[in-house]
Amino acid sequence: MFKTKCSVVLAALCVTAGCSTKYQVKLDSTPQGAEVVCGKSNHGYTPLTIDFLEDPKEPSYIDASGCKARWSSGASASYPAHLKVSSGTLTEVMLHRPNVPGYEKDERAAQQIKQKNQEKKFFSETDSTGKNHSSNMLCSDVGGAKTCL
Repeated sequence: MFKTKCSVVLAALCVTAGCSTKYQVKLDSTPQGAEVVCGKSNHGYTPLTIDFLEDPKEPSYIDASGCKARWSSGASASYPAHLKVSSGTLTEVMLHRPNVPGYEKDERAAQQIKQKNQEKKFFSETDSTGKNHSSNMLCSDVGGAKTCL
């Protein structure tokens, strides 16, 4: 009896409040560094992970066509309209840049973004004393003073 009442209450909540499932999708591009805009929201640069909340009408597919990748050259492309997903797992989608002029510019921008992300990671691993605990440190010993980068 209690189990039945709980099921009815949960079903009523889903109908009135609307049940949704969170799907994590990693959006990537070649070359990386494309700006991702979904609807009117800018989410940053590829690769990145976005949480989609979808109604369970079609639980194994979400519509990601509202997400577009725009490279620095102006080239752009849309992510797929029917993206197969599973709840609780990360779905990865690779979007290839269209074959239009400006690839070299986009490749340079991708390298710059990669370098900035590496710098950001380096500084985020620096503790309050200024010491970096990264395993990729470069150290030199000049005149008895050790300096690490």
